[in-house]
Amino acid sequence: MAVLHKESVNTLRIHTICFDGDVTVFHPYIRIGRGKSVVDNAGSGGVFTSCNPETGEVLTVVDEYGNIYTNRPDTGFPLIGFMVPYWKEANETAKKLALHNTDIHYASLDLAFTENG
Repeated sequence: MAVLHKESVNTLRIHTICFDGDVTVFHPYIRIGRGKSVVDNAGSGGVFTSCNPETGEVLTVVDEYGNIYTNRPDTGFPLIGFMVPYWKEANETAKKLALHNTDIHYASLDLAFTENG
């Protein structure tokens, strides 16, 4: 994920809903830093994407002002079509965490990747 922005930890946010032991992942997205910022949030100028919940492919990219991008604005790196690494493992981790406390039906999880997953 460092290929997206080296200065920040670019996280994957996965939302889950859990009822009766069944977990649904919906509206996952990547948070990507910009410029010299060490954080990946939109409030600090970052951009965020929507991802296909089945494949991890980036579908859209926007900033908090509603600007739409196909490439990273400060480098030109292509974002549309980017495939989130370790997608299957990230979804499995999110589902496992959602099942950890089934009294919590909705969770929004930020996952950071290392070189090993």
